[in-house]
Amino acid sequence: DFGTSLLYACGFTLAHWIVRMVVMPVARSVITRKRKWSEKVYQAKLHRFGTAIFKSLWFSSFSVYSYLFLLRDASWFPAALGGSGDTKQCWTDGYPFQDVSDAFRLYYIVATGYHTSEMVFQLLFESDRPDFSEMLIHHMTAVFLLVFSFLMNFVRIGSLVLFIHDVSDLPTYLAKIFVDSP
Repeated sequence: DFGTSLLYACGFTLAHWIVRMVVMPVARSVITRKRKWSEKVYQAKLHRFGTAIFKSLWFSSFSVYSYLFLLRDASWFPAALGGSGDTKQCWTDGYPFQDVSDAFRLYYIVATGYHTSEMVFQLLFESDRPDFSEMLIHHMTAVFLLVFSFLMNFVRIGSLVLFIHDVSDLPTYLAKIFVDSP
């Protein structure tokens, strides 16, 4: 299963790079270079804009998809998140031997692919960032938690954690789009 996530990782890494390059003209038009910025700082801000666009698109589409087609009607998706279930259902139905549907298996494979792609993108294109080590550890931890939760059949609670993190990342990246634009 996780071999497939490596294919998704390659696709997401390529998509991230393409989106960042395609929106570069837009970034140049909305981010005015300040005199105090060196060329390196200005380029970093342009790249951050493109990355924020890509991640906003990812988190909005993946969150909407996971809510509408996977979680909304799940017995463990609580009312506080827009469902009608109860988190106690994460630990029922023969836990730890709960069946994992093909839809949730794919959900995990795609999510693992995305988070792996973020780690690869970090290594390939952002190794000069000041927060490189911290972000690399963050991405490695995310991939480890996804793989471990899948292998240990924590898919129900893992899907809730994944959904909450994806939804909460959306406003962060939307804000990053506008942080340097006037």
